[in-house]
Amino acid sequence: MNALLTRLRGALARLGLASLALLLAAGAGYGYGFGQGQARTAADAQLATLHRDIALAQAAAQERELRLAERGDALAARLARQQLADADATAQLKRSLDRVSTVYRPAPDAPLQPLPRCVFTRGFVGVLNTAIGAEPVPAADPAGAAAAETDTAGATDSGVSQADLLDHLTDYGQRCRRLEHQLDALIDWLHPDKETPP
Repeated sequence: MNALLTRLRGALARLGLASLALLLAAGAGYGYGFGQGQARTAADAQLATLHRDIALAQAAAQERELRLAERGDALAARLARQQLADADATAQLKRSLDRVSTVYRPAPDAPLQPLPRCVFTRGFVGVLNTAIGAEPVPAADPAGAAAAETDTAGATDSGVSQADLLDHLTDYGQRCRRLEHQLDALIDWLHPDKETPP
């Protein structure tokens, strides 16, 4: 009987160890699965946060792009209006060229008389064209300056009339205003906090 008890105890001990081993294995498997599930949940939460952050960044970038496009369109429209106004002003000035360059009154109550012809020399026209950038600036030459004073070709009549000069200056004025408006628009684009009023 003792032998039977000893064998029974041995069998129970082996069975207990096997059960314990099974329980430990099952627990380890459960722990592994539990840990894996926790890690997956954490990763999914981080991925969802990342997707949300990307979507918010994309929405902010699209909003900024839309604001920039609207601002650019407004500046372009303002520039177009200014250029049309300048073209109208230039056309109006050109319509008055004949009137202001052909007749005059020697006194307020005197009748209109033909305007005396004003002579613009070739030298005068050359200096004017150089001053506005239509001709290159000549190189500095002190000896040449003295020669220019005695240059007979520079002292001859250029054939340019007062009306011609006014016509040219009217176009030049429109060009200057157009460049000024373009520069204002560029400054306003680069520095919106200092935007020029329309």
